[in-house]
Amino acid sequence: MRIDELLDRGRSLFPKFKGNDDQLRRYLEDTVADIHAFFRLELDQPQVVELYLIFLAAYGESAAHQFRFSLRGAAKLSQALEGLVQLGKKGMASNNSHILVLMHIGFLEFVELGRFVSFHDWLRRGLRSGTIAPPCPGDLNAFQAYLDQRNEEYLQQQGASRALRRALSEGLTKEQKSRLLMAYVFSPPFALGDSVIEHRHLHCAARPEKRPKYCLSSCKPPSSAEIETLIPQLAKNFYDMRSAFAHRATCTVFAHPDVTPASQGGSIYDVYFLPDGRIVEYEVEISNDDLLSIFRSCLISRIRHRKP
Repeated sequence: MRIDELLDRGRSLFPKFKGNDDQLRRYLEDTVADIHAFFRLELDQPQVVELYLIFLAAYGESAAHQFRFSLRGAAKLSQALEGLVQLGKKGMASNNSHILVLMHIGFLEFVELGRFVSFHDWLRRGLRSGTIAPPCPGDLNAFQAYLDQRNEEYLQQQGASRALRRALSEGLTKEQKSRLLMAYVFSPPFALGDSVIEHRHLHCAARPEKRPKYCLSSCKPPSSAEIETLIPQLAKNFYDMRSAFAHRATCTVFAHPDVTPASQGGSIYDVYFLPDGRIVEYEVEISNDDLLSIFRSCLISRIRHRKP
């Protein structure tokens, strides 16, 4: 479907433009151009029009308008970063590339209809309704265990964290999921001053056999069962990394800013902080461009999933 065909549909979809086809055409042309600028590597114009109509039908005019301007902002930021590289300011571009990753995560949460509900509000509402059992009288350790268990339930049920897990679990191919699991190694959470035991791929850490303490890119890829089990955990880690930036101003790096292969030093080491103050060390061996491409592919898949 092209703009002329979209114009026919637009007369019923946008009643505010009734009787003004020229204004409607400009609006639709600008909208398609903005979305196409974001998905320029994945979609041609007819595919953009198709995707836009699916989004419009599923979420409504207001959400589609908001989504269009959000995508335009990301496309402009991408162009600005590319401009910095062309000007020889590669370091400045690299230092800001994580913002694009955060925006892509936000788009996935938006498409999955993720809404933030604080743990406090969720727990209070559950206790009032009786859907969450109150804590039993006991010592401080028992109460801490109760809160830890409720927090796990909260992460499984609520808000943007759940939305991101669902998007990556249902919107990626097996190959893309495997690529992500192989790209990240994590330490267990630890307190400041503790010894770090190991850095492992999630699938390597879950295997019973003994392994070196630090995983390498030569590790055995995850099995199909491991992929389906551990992608939600990786999505949770992504959400924790995203929250460290959004709520604690920690400049978390999600991907290598260059396209240098890992064998040539194309990995990055970083840390992020959990809400309880513990630290997670991690290493990443995927380029920023590759990660964004996977996220955009996921975004397209999840929007198309809404098609009646």
